[in-house]
Amino acid sequence: MADVVLNSHGLDLVKLKPSHIFPFLKDLSDENKREFSEVYDSDPLECLLDCLKDKMAYAIVRGDAPLAITGITEEAQMWALFSKYMKMNWIRFARASPDLIGFYHLFHENISCNVWTESDMIIQWLGYLEFKPILLSKESNILHFVRCKSDKSNTNSLVSRPVMH
Repeated sequence: MADVVLNSHGLDLVKLKPSHIFPFLKDLSDENKREFSEVYDSDPLECLLDCLKDKMAYAIVRGDAPLAITGITEEAQMWALFSKYMKMNWIRFARASPDLIGFYHLFHENISCNVWTESDMIIQWLGYLEFKPILLSKESNILHFVRCKSDKSNTNSLVSRPVMH
């Protein structure tokens, strides 16, 4: 079992490992397969292997099954890929997502994300997480979202704990 970075609603965020790649690729969502083909003209395996080099690339797992692979770049660009198995865990994932975003906000005040306009579920998910669409690229059909860390995002200190005097 990998070291858990974050646990929320029965899902674990763990550092992306080579052992996650092939099970995830085998179960890659049809939406992501289509996006790799039509938008990026890229090979999913090659892209996933490149993710292993990223120090901020993670797998979201339930048990041993990777539901998503996600990360955030040094430029605060968040990205995520989803498995077919995610559909059976969507509510659990949605409930855990604010904790994921809170984790990313430990590293970046503002987070951006680019989403293909045909990814309706992802667009709804970003709306739920209070990302705001700010730009539409009509040539590539990509929506650019931004989320700013708010004062209420940091109500729980992750460093200290209450002390009674």
